[in-house]
Amino acid sequence: MTEIVANPPSAVPDMQALRTCWHPVAFASELGDAPLGATLLGEPVVVWRGDEGRLHAVKDLCIHRGTALSLGWTRGDRIVCPYHGWQYRADGVCTAIPQLADPTKVPGKARIDAYSCREALGLIWVAMDSPRYDLPELPELADPGWMTVPAGPYRWASDSSRQLENFTDFGHFPWVHPGLLGDPERPVVPAHEVETRGHVLHYSIVRPEAPNSDDFPVFANEVSEQPMSRSTSV
Repeated sequence: MTEIVANPPSAVPDMQALRTCWHPVAFASELGDAPLGATLLGEPVVVWRGDEGRLHAVKDLCIHRGTALSLGWTRGDRIVCPYHGWQYRADGVCTAIPQLADPTKVPGKARIDAYSCREALGLIWVAMDSPRYDLPELPELADPGWMTVPAGPYRWASDSSRQLENFTDFGHFPWVHPGLLGDPERPVVPAHEVETRGHVLHYSIVRPEAPNSDDFPVFANEVSEQPMSRSTSV
């Protein structure tokens, strides 16, 4: 998992485009009965599970006094502010103010931003505006021939495009990850194919595996010949 830390909106001309994309904000296993706060595109977001496990996401900021709703608790499908007990629905509308004689007489302006939220691939995803595309499918996760190795979360002080670039840049492996993902003695990037299917970029590459290393025994190869590693991504 990676927390996305973006530059101020004025410095990122495509910020609006990023708001219409799905972004992972947490492992699904991290979210229990209590709300969970995260930072997405420089803004505070809170996610929680409502009735029957339904996922919801809103801005992590009570409209009343600015308290983080992630410090509160849930009541059915609603999230409750810990400061004054204001309750918000999944659409961001405040439905109850306990300090009023009639708690349901809520001013129309008492509402916060609500976001699209879903669970897929073991992650919780949030789109801050109406998402342009659906999440891609990863059949490898259900294939017993593949092993899933969770990692992180990690905090990267960079734009999300730089993160994606890093994971698709095979030329840096021998120098940044020697003995793990690359071998400085074999730095040439093998020929590979890249294609776009719909809105998803696919590539497959067979590259020389790094030599066995005592520094990374979990990745050590038990064969004596120089193996090859196949990387496939979407």
